[in-house]
Amino acid sequence: MHLRRRRGAKSRKGSSYWQRVILVVAALFVVYTLARPGPQIDSVSSWARDLSSGVTLGVERQGPREAAGDAPLAPATVTVPANDSRFRPEGSPLSPVPRYGCPSIVAKRKLDVSGNVSEVEMLKVKHSTYITKFSEGIHYAHMAMIEKVPMPGGGLRFVSAWQAAPRAPSVTNPNNGDRYQRVAVEGLPKQRIYWATSDDEGKSWSEAKEVPVDSDAKWSAYWSPVLFYDDKRQSLWLFYSVSNSCMKKVQNTTLWEPGGDIRAKQMGVGEGAASALTNLAHGQPTKSWVWGKGRTLLAEKTDGIPKVIANKPTVLHNGDWVMPFWRERPPRENNSTCAAKQEPQVSKRFMYAHIANRTSSGVLVSTDLGATWTPHGAISEKRTNLIEGSLVEVENQGAWELHCYFRAIVGCVFRSISFDNGRTWTRPEPLPISNPNTKFSVVPIHPPTGASTTLEHPVLVMAFNNHKRGQPGCTSCRTHLHLAASVDLGNTWTQIALIEDEFVEGVRIHYPTMLQHGGDLHVIYSRFYLGKYNLDQCKVNKAPCLGLYSKNQGIRLVTLDISSLYDIPQLYTKDKYRPEMTNTVEKILMALIELRLQEISTLPERDAKLKKIHHFRTAKWDKVVNMIMNRFDVNNLGGIHEVRKQGQMHSFFQQVLDDRLQTRLANGNVKPKHEQKCMCKVNHPFSGMTYACPCACRDDEDCVLLCYLGIANCGVLHNQSESKARGNVIRNSASFAAVEKKITLEARKRQRSGRGKR
Repeated sequence: MHLRRRRGAKSRKGSSYWQRVILVVAALFVVYTLARPGPQIDSVSSWARDLSSGVTLGVERQGPREAAGDAPLAPATVTVPANDSRFRPEGSPLSPVPRYGCPSIVAKRKLDVSGNVSEVEMLKVKHSTYITKFSEGIHYAHMAMIEKVPMPGGGLRFVSAWQAAPRAPSVTNPNNGDRYQRVAVEGLPKQRIYWATSDDEGKSWSEAKEVPVDSDAKWSAYWSPVLFYDDKRQSLWLFYSVSNSCMKKVQNTTLWEPGGDIRAKQMGVGEGAASALTNLAHGQPTKSWVWGKGRTLLAEKTDGIPKVIANKPTVLHNGDWVMPFWRERPPRENNSTCAAKQEPQVSKRFMYAHIANRTSSGVLVSTDLGATWTPHGAISEKRTNLIEGSLVEVENQGAWELHCYFRAIVGCVFRSISFDNGRTWTRPEPLPISNPNTKFSVVPIHPPTGASTTLEHPVLVMAFNNHKRGQPGCTSCRTHLHLAASVDLGNTWTQIALIEDEFVEGVRIHYPTMLQHGGDLHVIYSRFYLGKYNLDQCKVNKAPCLGLYSKNQGIRLVTLDISSLYDIPQLYTKDKYRPEMTNTVEKILMALIELRLQEISTLPERDAKLKKIHHFRTAKWDKVVNMIMNRFDVNNLGGIHEVRKQGQMHSFFQQVLDDRLQTRLANGNVKPKHEQKCMCKVNHPFSGMTYACPCACRDDEDCVLLCYLGIANCGVLHNQSESKARGNVIRNSASFAAVEKKITLEARKRQRSGRGKR
């Protein structure tokens, strides 16, 4: 009895232990479910289908998050048009963001209800060149900008500008004496703005010259030049930021934190103006390079937070100039001279909440052609930073909207919209566009001369890094510099050009800015290799030390021909959605099968072909639908959700696939009649077992594929001897099947007897 009690107590103790384990696991699962970001997003409207009536959205109000000294942000609400699925009201659940960033944009074939599948075409590169390259004196060049200026005497001049600095001081490891060199270091006291000009539309460029520093900021770092031409006053503007008080120390090197005061210089280019652009020719003395005196537009001291810019101003339909900027408070871990003594409390639910809390974006607005500027907006998002905004004004159903696209550390592009010319802004929402935490550029395209278009909205083009962060083998890369276009006000995007795709650790092909001139689209960007290099090892082997020795580093310009932009098939669809979904899905499957067969035909080895077909033929319907989604743009057919409902098409899909393979791999021969049977032995490529193939192909590769797929094909009957041989094969086939059945039954019998013995 006593023994039984002890056993019972031990059992209860064990039961209690496992109950605690289960409770802990359940609690962790609940926490993970609440804390993790939302699911993958397929389109802009996929997360806001429940907005069936007009809603009033709260925007950033004047309050704790608004920078001191900024203009009041009234009114406090913005009325959104009815049934506008782009927005969520304040207080509603956060828009979903994929846990590992948004997907890359691919060029999907368009498919219409008539079953016509478009081809994939890309814009062609006309020419490319380096505006400047790294040298012994300059070993860092970044944040490039380009603008075009009509000359008083006729002709056109391109102007480019960028921030640049010499190589950073080398560092010696005190433990082993190794000397290390860092490149592409931002914030050195000698960081300046350089500029150059071109008189042949970007094919060749003048020698780069330094823009004179301001008299009160001789030892400051100069940041992010932005060029803008005022055609009314024939004046070229240079906007930039100047470090003011925020400094940090990294490896015994004193660096300025990004940004400071936002300032501007001007250069007159009209008739009779004593300016560099009017009289300058390549090779003239430095004294002919004339910029006006810099003046402050927005000071750092208004709230103690550095201000930064990155993209051009936009001239609105009402004549206002609007330029995006952002505030970036230095983090405490930098030991910055102007960091906050105590960081405000942030939600621990979001991975990047501490970064999001340090930044807010806004716009500078001028209503008097740049004479005065007023800041508006404190746009922020609790999950991520929102910086380096790119502005586009569009007309939507007769109303003007100002869209601002933001870089974000969470891996997706965000967008906020203003309905009152930049004074107030909606809650920022993520878009299904990849962003590896780097700058991009969005511009509207004007139809070139001779281009015909019936589009309701202008084409928007985005230059961006089309990949996720932290890719294996290239964790710190910014590459895949591509162009994407949208014909529906930025709601959906399609890939239209590939500029550079180098994939090597540390490569930075990034920070693009675009300029359209007629049928040409010019893309300027910086290109270099990031890293820290052992100087002694680099002397022995220069190959890994790309940042020190590569000649392909600097500011680069690529010119693309956009005369074919309005003919790119994957961008446009002629037919609107109609209810012929079944017929359309059938044709989707036919087109998809044809594409997969093209892939199969390129594989040299039989086993590879078998694996490809096996995976494709046995895929579940959801996998097939995902293939369709990855291959085609079906938004005009009701979206992928409508296609996914066509589950009854799965059996049809299998039949069509077999028929297509039969036609493709059997030289057009039809399937044999039921009484026609023949056999050849085929070794299964995976299991190694031998199967009876109902055809007389023997070692013919096409027939082997058909055999493996279960498609019978006897081929053409040649003569009686072959027919007699086939009769023997038929008997052999029957006996083979009988033997196989007998073996299977014996194996089952042994299994049952084995269980009985246990």
